[in-house]
Amino acid sequence: RQEYLSEIISESNRMVSFANDILEYSTSDNISLFISKISFDDFIEDLSKTLQNHFEKFNISVIVKNEFHELISFDIERMRRVIINIATNAKNALINKGSNDSTFTIESKFDTESNQLIINCIDNGPGVHESIQATLFEPFVTYGAHNGSGLGMAIVKKIVETHSGSIQLHTKINEGTTFSISIPVINEETI
Repeated sequence: RQEYLSEIISESNRMVSFANDILEYSTSDNISLFISKISFDDFIEDLSKTLQNHFEKFNISVIVKNEFHELISFDIERMRRVIINIATNAKNALINKGSNDSTFTIESKFDTESNQLIINCIDNGPGVHESIQATLFEPFVTYGAHNGSGLGMAIVKKIVETHSGSIQLHTKINEGTTFSISIPVINEETI
């Protein structure tokens, strides 16, 4: 009985997650951001702890290379979701790769020329399959995920763009993938 109950709970959670994805995507033209100011060091430290706790079960190393040590204003929960979604996709790809040297790296730095925070999410997995590279950020696009909604990356893109940012995919088959997120840093003097 316990086995069936666990399966029912797991599937129920998956259905709730799917419904939430559809709801968020369908209303995402009007995403309301709850902008807060936070130390980026604190944000990335908390996020990396969450990822490390989850990834160590799968023998995947989480590496953080943070060069941005300032306050940042953004929707903390939504930006957290952006990186966790990318990381979860990377984890799934790395698990399927079946390597002992799997890594997920978050690199962050400030680009003085564009006045933007650049966050690179990098994995050394198999790369994004060519058949979905051009449509990856469109709704209901999925590859290899058995329980995904196909909305994750579409939602990621909308959240980043709602922050007046951009996201780019760089991938090489059998070498890995980098998602590069650029978010404008609002200077207090310009407000």
